[in-house]
Amino acid sequence: MKVGYHNFGKDNFCNRCVVPKKDGLGEDSGWIVSWVHNEETDVSQVLVIEAHKFKGEPMEKMTLPQRAPYGFHGTFVSFLY
Repeated sequence: MKVGYHNFGKDNFCNRCVVPKKDGLGEDSGWIVSWVHNEETDVSQVLVIEAHKFKGEPMEKMTLPQRAPYGFHGTFVSFLY
């Protein structure tokens, strides 16, 4: 097991989920999806980080039109209802 951290910077607070790569090999085959809120700017973003490049820059940043509240969670499923 590897342990690491990703620093989102000053005044940024986050929540995360792990999205495994289909048919991926190893614990770092997939992505970390994180909701990040900056208290100073009041901007919320969704960041996608490749698990095998955890300390690197996010591969995607999406700014949300409104604040993501603390405790906000998502559910990812591999099928449609």
